[in-house]
Amino acid sequence: MGKRKSLRQIIEPLKNLIDDVRNCEATLDKRSPHTQLSYVRSVFAMIEGTIHCVKELEFAEAYKHGKASIPEFVALKECGIEIKDNGKIRESDKFVPTVNNLRFMSRMFHKIFNKELDLGNGTTSWENFKKAVKIRNRVTHPKESGDLNITEEELTTIKSVNVWFNSIVKEILQTVNTFYQ
Repeated sequence: MGKRKSLRQIIEPLKNLIDDVRNCEATLDKRSPHTQLSYVRSVFAMIEGTIHCVKELEFAEAYKHGKASIPEFVALKECGIEIKDNGKIRESDKFVPTVNNLRFMSRMFHKIFNKELDLGNGTTSWENFKKAVKIRNRVTHPKESGDLNITEEELTTIKSVNVWFNSIVKEILQTVNTFYQ
């Protein structure tokens, strides 16, 4: 399942992803479809990248302390396992929808770091996140030219999701920092 990484190697990409969102936000022009699309893409790159980085950290800690089941380890690595006809194991990437992936990451974070992350399930923030995922999916996999248009309301939703998710990232980093002290 690959080579284990250090805490720094796992957390370092988050800085770049967060900086990218800030840069896109600084140049965000509500009248420019390009900057709006770049902003949506950067916000979701940050969200999905954060989920990936945290799951790598969870994997490392769970491995070190035996805090995960075999299916949880496989899910943390987002891989599928297949036994080939020669008896060897083949590992393949497995797509996990963003909403499910965030919930799983949060559940494992609680299990491994003993800290429950407040995703706000059932709140306006959570509903906005689910709406934002649909917006992101629409603009990254357009079926027609109109799918690339982002309304003012949708842009406001994406911005609120960015703020909401940043508060979760802050909570994660504070917990991880305390855990390793």
